[in-house]
Amino acid sequence: MKQCLHCKITFTITDQDQAFYDRLAVPVPTLCPQCRMQRRLTWRNEHNLYQRNCDLCHQTIISMYRPDSPYRVYCQDCWWSDKWDPLDYAQDYHPSQSFFAQYDELRHAVPRVALTNTNSENSEYTNYAGNNKNCYLLFANSYGNNENCGYGVGTRKCHNSYDTLNVVESELVYDSADSSFLHRVVGAVNCVACTECWMIEDCSNCQNCLGCKGLRNKQYCIFNQQYSPEDYKAKRSQLQLHTEAGLKSFQEEWDKFRLTVPSRYSHQLKSENCTGDYITNSMNCTTCFDVNETEQSKFIKFSIGQVKDSYDVSYTGTAESGYEDVSLVDAYNCHFCNITWWSVRDLEYCELCFNTTNCFGSISLRKQKFCILNKQYSEADYHAMLQKIKQQMIQAGEYGEFPPAEQSPFHYEESVAEDFFPSQQRQATASIMTSGVADAKLCQHCSKAFKMVPAEVTFYQTMGLPQPNQCFNCRHLKRLDHKNAVQLWTRQCMKLGCANHFETTYSPERKEIVYCESCYQKEMF
Repeated sequence: MKQCLHCKITFTITDQDQAFYDRLAVPVPTLCPQCRMQRRLTWRNEHNLYQRNCDLCHQTIISMYRPDSPYRVYCQDCWWSDKWDPLDYAQDYHPSQSFFAQYDELRHAVPRVALTNTNSENSEYTNYAGNNKNCYLLFANSYGNNENCGYGVGTRKCHNSYDTLNVVESELVYDSADSSFLHRVVGAVNCVACTECWMIEDCSNCQNCLGCKGLRNKQYCIFNQQYSPEDYKAKRSQLQLHTEAGLKSFQEEWDKFRLTVPSRYSHQLKSENCTGDYITNSMNCTTCFDVNETEQSKFIKFSIGQVKDSYDVSYTGTAESGYEDVSLVDAYNCHFCNITWWSVRDLEYCELCFNTTNCFGSISLRKQKFCILNKQYSEADYHAMLQKIKQQMIQAGEYGEFPPAEQSPFHYEESVAEDFFPSQQRQATASIMTSGVADAKLCQHCSKAFKMVPAEVTFYQTMGLPQPNQCFNCRHLKRLDHKNAVQLWTRQCMKLGCANHFETTYSPERKEIVYCESCYQKEMF
């Protein structure tokens, strides 16, 4: 057992954990899994975007870095161009100084790309995104392939959809989360292959259903009660869902009803020997959340596929032997890295590196090898210097730790950490936020001004929806409330007479009725 240096709780290092750390030749972590995740997520700002000037061409750009941030920020055209060389910012390593201090000095000197947004068309306001067309405020979809979508996180292969969270291969969807293959659906959570439905949860292959939970292959149901097509149509018309008052009233009824239907302790599909929540096509995963095609891994938060033999990685796709990483794509044997994409191999403490291998403590490299603090070395000198640096970092208690949150380019409230580990400051300042944006609506929750793009207005008209009265960020946080915490509790099945225990993301104080898999299957099917 170890005690977390941050929150002081005790956590366990299993024999399997120790074997993993030994194989990677890294020290045992000093923070518990929750604190390690929180620290990593402070380095990722997805959906707070700003106008500022490019520090090279001086054009006005959209950036995830504030205009007053002390970093050199280039627009994407400039950053990817040959107008500058990241090796020009090389630093010598000084043994008498902290590595993290030297790494942070480089961070403040070398240019950073304004957004990570690739291969997209008319989608300037997207971040950590790729392969999108006509999209607005979409985030965390590096393999996106979305078209005409907005206000989405983790959205993939969707068309004409708004306000989505981890929705895949769907069309005409609004305010939905953790669902796939939907068509013309509003307010779905954990649903598959549903059409013409509003406010549904844990439903599959359903059509024309309102306020339903746990249904399979059903039509014309309201609050799980069967209606004839004619009665369903009449009842639906009476609900006035196209009005703000009607939608609010139905939402209140739905919030009460959903608590009366049992919930499955963990959302897993085609997975074996896994613990966590929202796990698909995976095996031998422990304490993992929102993962797909992941194997032999632990403490993963959001993987879009093909992650193997990794610990403590977040927002990752196609990675193997990763440890303490955030925002990786196509990476092998990378540790303590942030935003390293595309054929990156054998990196440690690197940021914004692409098609790069065998580098340490480097930032904004492209197609480079054997660099330390952006300084080029021969292969032999690189490995000799690397061993020297690691030994000194171990003595200083730095090696094996992700860079400290205090050195992140983002304020805590800007980062994804705020989504999953909310700060008190957000609650204190939400009611006093103001803006002078012209022709804008005022958010009824946080008082921040927000505007709607023309395509969004057309979408609400097509779907028969009232226009939202809250800004994107407040709507996003409300959707996150549908998801449980990224934490597990040991609980007993709530089915009378069942003694099964399980690990679940439903905390003991939650109001849902939580069943083990066996009791859930018997009750619901």
